[in-house]
Amino acid sequence: MITVQSLASGVRTPLAGLTAISLVVTGSLVFNSYWPVLAQHDAPGLSESSPGQPAQSTTPADPINSPFPLPWAWIIQQQKLAATSHQAQIYAQKTATFISPDGVYEAQAELIFHAHPNFADNQLTSTLTITNTHTQAVQQWQSSSLIDPELRQDLPPDGAGLIAVLWPVGWSASGEQLLIRNFQGLFSTDFASDVAVIWSRPQQTLTAVWPQSVEYDHATLLGWSQEQPDQILFQTATMGEPKTQVWAVNRQQEMLARPSDRPQVYGQTLTPNSQAQSPALLSPQK
Repeated sequence: MITVQSLASGVRTPLAGLTAISLVVTGSLVFNSYWPVLAQHDAPGLSESSPGQPAQSTTPADPINSPFPLPWAWIIQQQKLAATSHQAQIYAQKTATFISPDGVYEAQAELIFHAHPNFADNQLTSTLTITNTHTQAVQQWQSSSLIDPELRQDLPPDGAGLIAVLWPVGWSASGEQLLIRNFQGLFSTDFASDVAVIWSRPQQTLTAVWPQSVEYDHATLLGWSQEQPDQILFQTATMGEPKTQVWAVNRQQEMLARPSDRPQVYGQTLTPNSQAQSPALLSPQK
């Protein structure tokens, strides 16, 4: 059975113009904590409670507290249904449509979630589609084709446990580049990290960028750098260490610490039953 939930249908409306959304970074700490990919015992999403007190949800908005969160609560909910029914299910959900500042290009991803009764056997992938609205030319990429070779080596032949998602997050100020979150991980492990993927409008190609010259457990994509607009901001963290670092990384993988920089993305989004609006899901976790 395939259940489809669309988050991106709606009536197209005129663009309101170029919009920049800045994400406030205070020092080098953006989020309160980092969450690894949930282990099986976390799957129900409830913590213990005292008698007479309601249980509190422990399901994070995103496995690594991204400012561009995956629909993690939805994923956990569908997995619980598979566990309860003892049957594997396939679910799909579309993102909002991310519209370039000049309105020529649209980007959207469709998540495909293979929910299994055994949490470690879940699989989450996506298909990224970029459409030229003037010519109707379409480009598509499967997220599973871009996973880390080392991660691929750890996978069983059927890909059980894989998390590999391409998720558009916003355009550059010029509209010449689309910034895409490439989240990779494994269910029931603490392996979870972001890679930035840049789609170049002139070259029609993808380029991967991520912090390479420092050690960390999780890297979280934040957005384009405000100080150096052609660079990308990441926050890196090590499990068990409260301190995090913000880095600006360019296409040559050169890095500089940018603790006071602010990430931003541009463009418009089209969400259900709404007008085109600023990129969705950009507020940092409190």
